[in-house]
Amino acid sequence: MAEVVFSDKPLTINSLKKSPSIGAAICCYGFKGIMAVVHGAQGCSAYPKTILIEHFKEPVPITNTALQETDVVFGPDSVKSAILNLLRSDPSPEMIAILTSAMVECRGDDIEGSIKSFKLENPEFATFPIFHVSTPDFDGGLQLGFEKALCSIVSNFVKEIEEKKENLITLLCGVSLTPGDVEEIKSFIKSFGFDVIAIPDLADSLIGRFYSGIYYPYTVGGTTVEDIKMAGSSSLTIAVGASTISAAKLLNEKTGVPLKYFPSLSTYKEVDRLVELLYSIRGFVPEQIKRDREIMQDTLADTHFYLNRKRFAVAAIPEVVYTISDFISSVGGEVVAALASENKEELNETFAKKVFIGDMEDFQILCKETEPHIIFGSSHLHLMEEELGIPLIRCDFPIYDRVGYSLKRKVCYRGITEFLFDVSNEILSHYIEKPFVVKGGRDESGSLQ
Repeated sequence: MAEVVFSDKPLTINSLKKSPSIGAAICCYGFKGIMAVVHGAQGCSAYPKTILIEHFKEPVPITNTALQETDVVFGPDSVKSAILNLLRSDPSPEMIAILTSAMVECRGDDIEGSIKSFKLENPEFATFPIFHVSTPDFDGGLQLGFEKALCSIVSNFVKEIEEKKENLITLLCGVSLTPGDVEEIKSFIKSFGFDVIAIPDLADSLIGRFYSGIYYPYTVGGTTVEDIKMAGSSSLTIAVGASTISAAKLLNEKTGVPLKYFPSLSTYKEVDRLVELLYSIRGFVPEQIKRDREIMQDTLADTHFYLNRKRFAVAAIPEVVYTISDFISSVGGEVVAALASENKEELNETFAKKVFIGDMEDFQILCKETEPHIIFGSSHLHLMEEELGIPLIRCDFPIYDRVGYSLKRKVCYRGITEFLFDVSNEILSHYIEKPFVVKGGRDESGSLQ
């Protein structure tokens, strides 16, 4: 059990926390044909759009209601006009998510009422999928925004279906999972012969998707509304990541589908538990899964000398802090400094003595005191990496100074193997003495100079 400690500074210096609307938008991108609309000023979507594109290296659909000063004071219903403009555009979206900014939350806008009023006034769109997520900046951060969006999706679109499909599994994917992680977990479950509905499916929408026709301003891939509705007919729900637990419980209450929760799939013990679960249903383990586990075991032996008793530090959203700490503990390392952007329940279970809630200045002070070998976090920590001379492994949002992050995996046997190599190679390149190499050319006789 970790002790959660809050910073007592009267201000934030170099904030680690990101807006909840960004978290909600990330969740939305796992659904097909969606447009995320931030109800607020133009800047409320301009900055998120830039950083989201830099992170995923893909076009991302996000817009805003462009509120001006007079709109805030006199209060025209910009939500209804924004929805109507989108639905009359060509092409039009297949889903719309309304994300609220702090400005309209303080004003007290009734977004649910606006959506209902819009559908009454425009009966041709009465069944069109529109949902609302409350994401003011004064309430939580990126992870909470993701959680709220996932809960809203389940609440609005998942239906109770009496006839269950034994071959179907619903996979709820947490905020710490990259599109590559989602793809790996889906493939892992499918190898046992199951069909999988991933909610949200970032792998299907943000990996290798191109639209061959006219310009399409929405997500090309992802889970469809019809697929979401079918989640109620699954034989089992598998939730991965602490950010899924609220939505998982809601889905269980609505549909009665059994739930199995995994706080992380970045340690071999948790992956073994998933294998045992799927084996109990299917009665076999695929040969490829057995082979992947053998390779992971060999990798654990190969990397043990570089990771055991090494010191690590992590600063990220709570789910990433838990996942990284769990992984480090499983390979014999020690988390000497842990800092989260917001407080969540999983921090109490983190494998560290203390978890601080603070900013990047707090994290830099912690790293100076504890002298870790490696730090984990977002690209925002690169200045700390340069100043302290401690290598940074990028694993949080945003990652804007590397390519290929969306395909990175750290889950299931193959992902754990890759992550073990990544961390070990950082240790090797910075702390292990290089072998002696003779420098220089050869003389006229061909002998080394």
